[in-house]
Amino acid sequence: MDEVSLRSAGVPVRADGRRSHGDLLAAARETFAEQGTDASLREVARRAIAFDLKVIAYDPYLDRARARSLGVEEVGLEELLQEADFVSVHVPLTNQTAHMIGEKQLRMMKPESLLINTARGGVVDEAALVRALSEGWIAGAGIDVYENLPMFDPEPAYTRHPFFDLENVVLTPHSAGTSIEALDELMLDGAREAITVLSGRPPQNWVNPGVVPRRPLQAVEAARSDGTRDRG
Repeated sequence: MDEVSLRSAGVPVRADGRRSHGDLLAAARETFAEQGTDASLREVARRAIAFDLKVIAYDPYLDRARARSLGVEEVGLEELLQEADFVSVHVPLTNQTAHMIGEKQLRMMKPESLLINTARGGVVDEAALVRALSEGWIAGAGIDVYENLPMFDPEPAYTRHPFFDLENVVLTPHSAGTSIEALDELMLDGAREAITVLSGRPPQNWVNPGVVPRRPLQAVEAARSDGTRDRG
């Protein structure tokens, strides 16, 4: 197509009349930041480093030895927000993490940075994020979880959301866990954990390790003290 045809079709055109591919962001050597648990840190950091990203992380309970072995630098939350080109959130929703990312935190981020939330919707203040995206505090966001949408209603009614009117946000339906492979692994993991406990051993992903088991479990004290167990 010639330059006139390209422009009339709404295709970006460079000064020399050739087709432009738009503003592409080169990810290599950018800074990727994580907020989350050791389990997510390990998996996400491994993938980010493969793209030649510098990875920094904030987690009050971070296993520092593991982080160093992965090539991950531990930083404080404010430093993470100010330095990162990509901020990826991987924390559970608790009273302590609700709206962990709000107006104050979003204003700390670079105007060219991107926020990614695959954790829980309530971890991010959606109203503040809409403002940040609309007013250019940050460049964009990738959102997989939502604070005010009925994602798990079996017959959800259509709900209008300000995200739908923004061009600098990518929205996904939090459905990775419903793949055939993921559902198979979910059932197998449950069966393995049941076998583990019935065999007298502590489970691998123990939600409330502070409880006293009704029947003795082998090596419980060792498992609690060696610091090697993931927190899910």
